[in-house]
Amino acid sequence: MVPGHAPENRSWIGLVAQAGIAAFTEWFRRPDAPQAISTDVFGTAPRELTRAITLRQTVEMVRTTIEVMESAIDEVAAPGDENVLREALLVYAREIAFATAQVYAQAAEARGAWDARLESLVVNAVLSGRPTRAPSAGPPPWAGTRPSTCAWSSARRRTGTRS
Repeated sequence: MVPGHAPENRSWIGLVAQAGIAAFTEWFRRPDAPQAISTDVFGTAPRELTRAITLRQTVEMVRTTIEVMESAIDEVAAPGDENVLREALLVYAREIAFATAQVYAQAAEARGAWDARLESLVVNAVLSGRPTRAPSAGPPPWAGTRPSTCAWSSARRRTGTRS
């Protein structure tokens, strides 16, 4: 499915695909019922999966799942309902695409908020002259750790100015 990823991530990907198919089935049975597709489909996976699986990989997973579902339409649809099912799948695929974009946008916004918070703490520590550590609210939203150094200097004040 997604080669090169940890078995846990591959397992989550399979669960998301299964949730998508189950949500489509429910949505198709009751098209008038309001349903939050992103919650139904992506709610099964942990937020960390958006860091382990790229948006491009997620789009490919959605594309593959939709193609598999499309290829099975003739087998699962009632005689004469193939086109109705095919059209419903197209509408649902569009909704899944928007839900995918929303999930990854929210993850990017959360990472941006974390980065801004961390940057603020570092600037505050530099300006106050007191070293600090990263906040203890949780691990940073990026993989790997590398040592870093911050250097600063104060500017000299000039008493006389030239024009």
